[in-house]
Amino acid sequence: EGENWANLMRIPVKKFPANWDKYGKQAGFIRNAEMAQYADAVILFPGGRGTDHMYNVARSHGLIIYDWR
Repeated sequence: EGENWANLMRIPVKKFPANWDKYGKQAGFIRNAEMAQYADAVILFPGGRGTDHMYNVARSHGLIIYDWR
């Protein structure tokens, strides 16, 4: 959903695929930390299983958070 919204708004998208083979169950958490280091802000959309974790990571990094869940 986020990528579709960004495309509609003509916002460039940088993908951060989780490396499940290398990190197993921790892959999503590691990916969220990588995204937070790259970002200035986050937009939270409904439906993602790791959205609550991303919210907490974004807060700990002092990012601007737009929570549209």
